[in-house]
Amino acid sequence: MFIIAFFLIGATLAQQQGDTVGTEDRNRGQRRLLMISFDGFRWDYLNGRTETPNFDRFRKNGVYVTKGLINEYVSNTLPNHFSLVTGLHVESHGIVDNFMYESETDRTFIPKFFDKDSVNHPDWHKTVGEPIWVTNQLQKKTGRSGVVMWMGGEAAIKGIRPTKHIRLDYAVTDKEKVDSLISWFTDEREPINLGVAYFSEPDKTAHAYGPDSEEVTQKIQHDDDVVGYLIGELEAKELLSTTDIIITSDHGFVSVSKERLILLDDYIDSSWYRHTSFMPGSIASLLPTEGKEDIIYENLKAASEEKGSFTVYRKKDIPERFHYKNHKRVPPIIAVAKSGYSFTDSKSVDSFWLAGNHGYDNDLPEMHPFFVAMGPSFKNNFELDQFRSVDVYPLMCHILNLKPAPNNGSMETVSLLLKDYDGGKRTTFVWTFIAVAVMFFLICMFLKNKSQDKPKAS
Repeated sequence: MFIIAFFLIGATLAQQQGDTVGTEDRNRGQRRLLMISFDGFRWDYLNGRTETPNFDRFRKNGVYVTKGLINEYVSNTLPNHFSLVTGLHVESHGIVDNFMYESETDRTFIPKFFDKDSVNHPDWHKTVGEPIWVTNQLQKKTGRSGVVMWMGGEAAIKGIRPTKHIRLDYAVTDKEKVDSLISWFTDEREPINLGVAYFSEPDKTAHAYGPDSEEVTQKIQHDDDVVGYLIGELEAKELLSTTDIIITSDHGFVSVSKERLILLDDYIDSSWYRHTSFMPGSIASLLPTEGKEDIIYENLKAASEEKGSFTVYRKKDIPERFHYKNHKRVPPIIAVAKSGYSFTDSKSVDSFWLAGNHGYDNDLPEMHPFFVAMGPSFKNNFELDQFRSVDVYPLMCHILNLKPAPNNGSMETVSLLLKDYDGGKRTTFVWTFIAVAVMFFLICMFLKNKSQDKPKAS
């Protein structure tokens, strides 16, 4: 009788757990997830700089990260957008900068935002990890993803392309991007359950006018209008209450000027190296010609100590906290400019036009992007100081009820954003209970059989 009762309890708990998971799966099956990135939207742009009623709605009815995300080094667009959707550090996914060179294949990667007609070899995306849209489509029979201009969306990763996709095209308006997402979510035949969308402002404007300019303030207002339009369209289609929305960015911004240039030609001869990152910029990625590595490093080391405007590293000495050095695409020497300084050479010094830039040490607060979210999974009017951008991927997987691919993120902090999160403790308890019940049953059966095998006294 005890054994029967024990199993009845276990079966009841298992059934309850099954009902719970089933209900959760059904609810999540009706839910949608949309992640938006406004490129270059610094963490403090919502701190009273201008009126942002729609972002304020997210803060009031959702969650807000007060000091922004700790993003990845190099704090540039492509590396951080890949980290957001894969949960991987830059050295793990291998998109080490916006521009890249791979010496073993003699291939150069040119981003489409620089040249929309550039055609990069498919191998660049071979080992980038597993973006959230791939995870979604691999694990769910009804998992369909819509990707709007997000880096990597044009590539077949693990043989998977997004169900719906719009390539990077600056002629497409922000309103048209939102309209495409809404049409994909409401498609009668193949509605998506995941949308991922990239918006280029305020990054473009901050480069041209500086992050503290009135022009950037106007772009913040514009982005708020885009969010308002999105909310209105979701409400009109009765989708808002069942859609989780994450709005974030890749990096922050600092002001730069021609008065703070680091002219590499003053310290090293241009024939000694190949520069593999963009010039002018906040990082000098140097591939030395044969026999020149030592002199390049020694000259730059002396200059960095004298000027104090940059730091130089051999690849093996790049700080561990950068999570950057352990990839073949990182060259033997990198120089990291101090905030607001820019590397250049004699070829580009006269044409220097930037008023704002990024790509600096990701420990700097001014490099950190913002984060707000709202929807059925998120708490209301909740604030959190900070978390890492690589944590966004496991967060999205949890919302979509997916098992994350291997990643460098964690649910430890981002779980605080969610209304209901038990870390899988209830599931663990039930399966532990069932395992103990099975073991108990087997032991009882063994003892029973053993007692039956004993010879009877004559």
